[in-house]
Amino acid sequence: MIIVGILFLTGLSPSAWALLGTQFTGRTASANNADTASGNPAGMTRLRETELNTVISFGYSFSEFELKEGTTADGTGPGSNNDLFFIPSVYFVTPVTSDLRLGFALNVPFGLGSDYSDNWAGRYRVQNSSLFLLSFSPVAAYRINSWLSLGGGLSLIYAGWESESAIRNIGGPDGKARFEGDGLGTGFNLGALAELSSRTRIGVMYRSQAEPDIETTPELNGLGPIRKEILERAGLLGRTINSDFRIPQAIQMGVYHDLTNNLALMLDVLWIDFSRFGLQSISLGDRSIALSPDWKDMWGVSLGGNYRISDTWNTGFGAFYLSEGVAAENRSLSLPLDRIIGVGAGLEWAFHPKGNLILNLIALDSGESSVDQADLVTGRIVGEYDTPYTLLLDMGIVWKF
Repeated sequence: MIIVGILFLTGLSPSAWALLGTQFTGRTASANNADTASGNPAGMTRLRETELNTVISFGYSFSEFELKEGTTADGTGPGSNNDLFFIPSVYFVTPVTSDLRLGFALNVPFGLGSDYSDNWAGRYRVQNSSLFLLSFSPVAAYRINSWLSLGGGLSLIYAGWESESAIRNIGGPDGKARFEGDGLGTGFNLGALAELSSRTRIGVMYRSQAEPDIETTPELNGLGPIRKEILERAGLLGRTINSDFRIPQAIQMGVYHDLTNNLALMLDVLWIDFSRFGLQSISLGDRSIALSPDWKDMWGVSLGGNYRISDTWNTGFGAFYLSEGVAAENRSLSLPLDRIIGVGAGLEWAFHPKGNLILNLIALDSGESSVDQADLVTGRIVGEYDTPYTLLLDMGIVWKF
C-alpha cells in the first residue's frame, strides 16, 4: 500500500525537490525554479530565464498487515505488501514579456497500489489494486505590480484503475474478480504570490475538484455454479460499469523568509476537502447507486528550511504532519488512511552555470492504520500495519536556457 499517494493529491508531491527535501514546505511561496508551475503558478514571474526541471522519485514501501485476535476470515497472515515504485515529473517555465510567464507541469498527482499474496485473509476485499492520475497543466502568470503576481491554469487529468480480488465459492476454490478502466477529467488551479520585501513572501494556491469518469467491464473467472447463476439472473455478467470518481479541492498557504543571506525558513498549511474524495456513484445501464464514502477532511502543516554552504552547494531540511483521512471505526483494507508524518533532507550541487543537480531523501510514517472490517460472507478481519514506512529518493536536474 503506497500511502504516499495521498500526498500527491495536495500538490505536495515528493517530487517537490526544488525545495531540497524540505518535506513539502515552501511549495506556495519559495518560487525559486520551474517547480512553481505546479506548486503556485503565480511564482513563475520570479523566473527570469527559460527553465526546465525534470525529476524522478524512487520509493520503497514497507507494508505488512498483521492479523489480530478477533479475525475470522479464512487465509494466512500477515499480508505483506512491500513495493518498489518510481514517479516522474517535468516542469517548464518561459518568459514571454517582462511581466508574463507561460509554463506547464506534467506529473502524477496521485498514485496508490497494493499487491498481496493469493491466500491472505483479506483477499476477498483486496488482493491487487492500483489507481493513478496523470496530470498535464498548462499555466500562465502575470506580475500585477512590484509586489503582487497572479497565476493559474487548467489541469487535464487521466485516471487509470485496476483492481483484483478473490471471489468466495461455496464448496470450491476461489474465483477471481478483475476490474480495469480509465477515464479523463478536467480541473483548474489559481495562485497568488505577494512579495512583501526582498526577504519575505506569502503564497496561496487553490486546486479545484476534478471528476474523471472511469468505465470498466468486470472480468469474472472461476465462478462457482451457484454464484454464476445469481449474477446471470441479476444481469450483471459482462455489463459495463461507469464510476463517478472525484478528486477533491484543496487550499494551501505558505510563507517564505530569508532569515540571513544563507538561511531561509518556510512554513506551509493546507486543507483538503477529502470528505468528497473517491467514488461518488456507480452506474450499470439505467441503474445508478449513489455512494457515501466515510472520508473526512484532512489538514496539514510543514516546516523547513534551506542553508547555503557556498555558491556551489546548498542543503535543505524539513518535516510535515498530515491528519488522517478516515476515522478508525470506518477504515477499510482498500484505503486505511491514518495520519502521516514525514522528515526529509536534501543536497543541491551547481555543477554548471546553467544546471543544478538535486538529491533528496525523504522518510514517511503512515501510522498503524488499524482496521476492523467484517461481513457475513467472508468473515471479520482485525489488524494493523506494523511497518508503515516509505522511503523516497528524489533525483532531479534544473536547467536554464
